[in-house]
Amino acid sequence: MKNLMLICLFVLMSFAAHGRHVSAYVVLGESELPGWDYQVEWVVKNLRNDQRLIIDCQSFINGVRFEKAEGQMYVSKWEIYLSEESCENLINYGRDQFGQNKNFCLIADHLNKDLEVYEEIKFCE
Repeated sequence: MKNLMLICLFVLMSFAAHGRHVSAYVVLGESELPGWDYQVEWVVKNLRNDQRLIIDCQSFINGVRFEKAEGQMYVSKWEIYLSEESCENLINYGRDQFGQNKNFCLIADHLNKDLEVYEEIKFCE
């Protein structure tokens, strides 16, 4: 019985650890970043004012990054790198959805450096 309880505890701790490296975002829209042509901020449900989600297809290294304000600057808290084509496809997908007044779900796996996009926001809940 004691071994069974230890196994259950280990399984629960594994699930808890797994959940910490995955973030789900309901994306509501896009905001232009002044001075950037292919870098946008996605407007995300329930994000604090000092946080932002950036899709960067203009810098030398393309990708998605989550930033938090520290003083007068934003500092990257995590990044997932993308190929140029994948980055452009992601921005275009978002713009298509926004053009149809649709929200969507973006899931970021920080550990495996992977992104998943779903039309249905139920995957983010």
